[in-house]
Amino acid sequence: MIKNKNVLKGIYQSCKRRTEISLFFFIFFFFFFFFFFFFFFFFFFFFFFFFFFFFFFFFFFFFFFFFFFFFFFFFFFFFFFFFFFFFFFFFFFVLLRN
Repeated sequence: MIKNKNVLKGIYQSCKRRTEISLFFFIFFFFFFFFFFFFFFFFFFFFFFFFFFFFFFFFFFFFFFFFFFFFFFFFFFFFFFFFFFFFFFFFFFVLLRN
């Protein structure tokens, strides 16, 4: 717990002036949690249908196997693209602005 109220006031004034940092963290965490929950929902969805089709329709096994790897690589490519893009934005438009 911060006992000095001026520290909190200074952090508030600094974030009030630096709206780019607040915007950056809002967009970054929005995309982070969006892809995080989207990936886990797809993860449970995939394994549900994976076991279902594996036990009842064996030829669907290969289809979902390749579909899973396609989505896996697409997800990580998209996630790291946004990760790089927002840190690029943060570095050049906020830190180098001074």
